[in-house]
Amino acid sequence: MSFTQYQPMPNPSPFRPVFGAVLCLTLATGGVSLHLSSSDDLNPYQERIFETSTTACQVGLLTVFGLLGGKATGPGRSKSDDV
Repeated sequence: MSFTQYQPMPNPSPFRPVFGAVLCLTLATGGVSLHLSSSDDLNPYQERIFETSTTACQVGLLTVFGLLGGKATGPGRSKSDDV
């Protein structure tokens, strides 16, 4: 009787779920900003939501680019390797 040797599962990278969550939130807040920007007159509450969603979308875009930049350089690679 032969048994196969146990091989541990590799640690899954948290990149995909984090990237997916950031991308979804960025697209949602961008959609809210776009929708509110197309309105003619906003009440003060809508203006506050517009400002907040615009800021959240900008931060989300920067985070997406930061995540992609971090993925490109990766843990085994440094920026000085490209020179």
